[in-house]
Amino acid sequence: MNREDQNVATAIGVMGWLSLCGVSILFLGIQIYFWTKGTTLGKWLLGMWVVYEDGRPASFGTMLVRELIGKLISDLAFGLGYLWILLDAQHQGWHDKLVRTYVVLRRA
Repeated sequence: MNREDQNVATAIGVMGWLSLCGVSILFLGIQIYFWTKGTTLGKWLLGMWVVYEDGRPASFGTMLVRELIGKLISDLAFGLGYLWILLDAQHQGWHDKLVRTYVVLRRA
């Protein structure tokens, strides 16, 4: 491979990396927006919200802990934290139990 081909390959690699970073930042921004509303992009598309035990929408801080720390715990236990939703009488995953939240359907 000559020098010109190496420069082109490097430029393509850098552009691809920058594009990936841009998409990641955009996705994170979208998620943060939805966390401020007490939901996630996926839950919003399905008409679901995360609420406290008293029915108030979950705050941004609660969503941050739930999504980053709580779901990490659920993941690290071989996904048992998610399967727990099927076994729990209140249908809460470990990430919900951690921050005392429930996932509910949006009222029509």
